[in-house]
Amino acid sequence: MLAKDYENAIIYLDQCMELGTKVDYKLTVNSCYLNFADVYRAQKRYSEAIVTAEKSIELAKTTNSPNLLCIDYYRKGQIYYDMGELDPSLFYYQSAEELGLKQNINLRLLGIY
Repeated sequence: MLAKDYENAIIYLDQCMELGTKVDYKLTVNSCYLNFADVYRAQKRYSEAIVTAEKSIELAKTTNSPNLLCIDYYRKGQIYYDMGELDPSLFYYQSAEELGLKQNINLRLLGIY
């Protein structure tokens, strides 16, 4: 992706975040956080990606959506993996898997496996 594409993604995600927050729609806000984390990860802005992924996880815990929480855990594991931090990466991958098994979630449908 080009730097300009990342800039545009952040502009649109800011707009999405503003609208989601304005109408207090947590699933949209969570999706924005998750997508921000993906953009930061792609840019190798790992500290921002981690902070944003954590916000996504904390919000997902309030939505009663285990599917969303599985995705958030998995994505945070990906960030740590890209950073070469294998222990926290494994922790978040396993957290996604354990929650998925506990909640009988098809992890493949979520794009996790």
